[in-house]
Amino acid sequence: MPSLSIPEQHRSGLAKIRTLPDESASRLLAALRETPTSSKLASFVSDLVPAVSGIAPADLERIVATLYSLYQVNAYTEAPLDKFVREVLQAMELSGHADLKVPASEQDSFLERMRGLLSVSSLATLAKAQSLERDREHLFHDARILSDLTAVQDRHKSDDPCCKRGLCVPGTGVLRLRSAAVS
Repeated sequence: MPSLSIPEQHRSGLAKIRTLPDESASRLLAALRETPTSSKLASFVSDLVPAVSGIAPADLERIVATLYSLYQVNAYTEAPLDKFVREVLQAMELSGHADLKVPASEQDSFLERMRGLLSVSSLATLAKAQSLERDREHLFHDARILSDLTAVQDRHKSDDPCCKRGLCVPGTGVLRLRSAAVS
């Protein structure tokens, strides 16, 4: 069983990627690399449309939404790209949908296409940032070390190595993590 499954909302995007003519796929890859990345899907797609002739804007939106999703899944799993694209192909094959089946003769070119489309560094960085943002309850926020000089009144504590000449320097570490409720 593959570790991935294809959500229904991304099935048509993957099917479009699979059936793109090579020239359109090359233009799409060039446009993805050259167009400034935006976290807003609609804005990013509208910036891509002029550079990617041959792909209808509605299809382009489905393709880019699917790519965004794949980048985020890959950022979350932290799988090597080659392994990840093979898992995507396997999930497509096992999905039971004819439009996602990649003929054996086209699998190598499809894997190469997916490696290219999923290797745009700006999109990978955006996906990793969004992944970290979603995990913000585990993000480091800040830390402080509080200390003060406390007079040692008890003779038994004066043997403590941190105490010198009747003064003790107690230390307290404070570590704060972002709360999930903080936006």
